[in-house]
Amino acid sequence: MTKIIKTAPVTRREFIRDVKAEIEHIKSHATAKEIARLYFGTFNSNCAYSCIYGQMTGCCDSRRAKILMRKKYEYLCVSASGPINGDYIKPTKAFASQSMESGSNFTALEKYLYMTGTATHKRIIDYLKGEIKTLDIR
Repeated sequence: MTKIIKTAPVTRREFIRDVKAEIEHIKSHATAKEIARLYFGTFNSNCAYSCIYGQMTGCCDSRRAKILMRKKYEYLCVSASGPINGDYIKPTKAFASQSMESGSNFTALEKYLYMTGTATHKRIIDYLKGEIKTLDIR
């Protein structure tokens, strides 16, 4: 069963908008030292220590990580099957991971990183680090 928080995005367009907003939020609120810790070579969206927030703060459950997370809506609640937030269907097997099945909560960006491949992960990290100037995600 998929539970969607009232204020969570309900369409693909809203979901992508929130992913982009979360990326911009990180870019403007994370310290240079936190951004510098991002490293594509050890990035793992399925690990609390080497995921996007984990790399920057040591653990995605840390107090600092929670501060860096946008507060527009709390989290997206996810399930291992079916549509996510209306029409955004899971395109990869990443949703079968234990953490996704357990009903854990994820931000829009964390969810997006589960749904996309390494090329997109690298672009997002490169954008956050200032190595590329524009970011096109869909």
